[in-house]
Amino acid sequence: MLTPLVISTWQKLSTRIVVMLVSFLCLGLTVIGSTLLLTWQLEGSGGAINVTGSLRMNSYRIGMLLAAAPAPGDRPVHRARVLAQVAQMDDTLSLIRRGDPQRPLLLPPRAEIQAGFGHVNTQWHDALRPQILAHLDRLTASPTGQDDLEAGIARFVSRADTLVRLIERDSEARAFWLRASQLALLALALIGTIAVIYLLFNMIIAPVERLQGGIERMRKQDFSVRLPVDSNDEFGRLAQDFNLMADRLHALYGNLEQLVETKTVALESRNLELSLLFESASFLQHPQSAETLCAGFLTRIRTFFNADGGSVRVLDPTRGILHMMCHQGISDELMEADHCLKVGDCLCGDAARKKNVGRARYAPHARIGAPRMPSPGLCDRVGVSYFCAEPASGLLQPAFSGSDHLQPAPAGPARNAGAAAGHGH
Repeated sequence: MLTPLVISTWQKLSTRIVVMLVSFLCLGLTVIGSTLLLTWQLEGSGGAINVTGSLRMNSYRIGMLLAAAPAPGDRPVHRARVLAQVAQMDDTLSLIRRGDPQRPLLLPPRAEIQAGFGHVNTQWHDALRPQILAHLDRLTASPTGQDDLEAGIARFVSRADTLVRLIERDSEARAFWLRASQLALLALALIGTIAVIYLLFNMIIAPVERLQGGIERMRKQDFSVRLPVDSNDEFGRLAQDFNLMADRLHALYGNLEQLVETKTVALESRNLELSLLFESASFLQHPQSAETLCAGFLTRIRTFFNADGGSVRVLDPTRGILHMMCHQGISDELMEADHCLKVGDCLCGDAARKKNVGRARYAPHARIGAPRMPSPGLCDRVGVSYFCAEPASGLLQPAFSGSDHLQPAPAGPARNAGAAAGHGH
């Protein structure tokens, strides 16, 4: 359970940014800390060099005090001054041994330096200090004793000089590493800045620019735009959601275009129906004969349906006969043969027989149980019959060339127009 949790956590953009910044922070603090440590050690070594150098000055001062011959009355003062210098030497060696972090004063921890300090300390406590105190106890200084004291001071100063040189060489090495760490800090700052810019560009700026470009293209109604999903972080999931949104919008926009097209066709059809009704109503307002009225009405119906021909018949309800009122685009021979038809004697009278408003495919010249009668100019023509209700019932029959040209025709326009014609008649 831990591994999937770690993987999912690492895939988060926020986690990677935090880890990256914390890593650079730790690395930078390490380099800065090492620089501060080297600086503090160099300052401590400098303090150790100064204090160790003071051992030489104090030893020479003691030698000069002991070489002087004080007057009998000044011997107590002279002795006190020499003992004060000896005590100062003791304090100085003790200070070098324990160090002082506040000054700072620090003897480098190298074994060679620690051994050199041990030689100096031993030379003082075991040789030079007892020799100084012994020489001070003598009331009169002998030349031989003075020469031995100067020789002891010279040996002590030589060891102190050796210790100082060791500390200086160590300080030089630490100064080199200090400069190196400073250069490393400078390089780290430069490389870190470039790396952070590069990583932030790839992780944040580039995905945001891709998302902005996708939104801009979508604003221009380019719903085919898709964003690459190349990570599982927040921007990767955002790209996935963007692609899902683009799919939905593409589907909705496509359906919207189809819906608009369908509605436009329906609206145009409705406008044509209204135009047909308006023209028919205007035409029927004028007094005219039944034949003229039917012929004008048939002309408008043919134009509306784009029919090749047609006919109008009026029903005699008492005898059940359909009388031909007018015809267009159909041969006179066929119409003369079918001038008067009984309601149930022809396929085209099915609508009239059932007393409904409907559609029926028919061959205008085909009688039930009768052979087909050829019609010059109208062979292979079919039509749709519309029954028009009271007060003047009849059949409106637009005819079309060939059954492959016959499309399902709306009953509404013919029904309404037929009703208007029936009332007008």
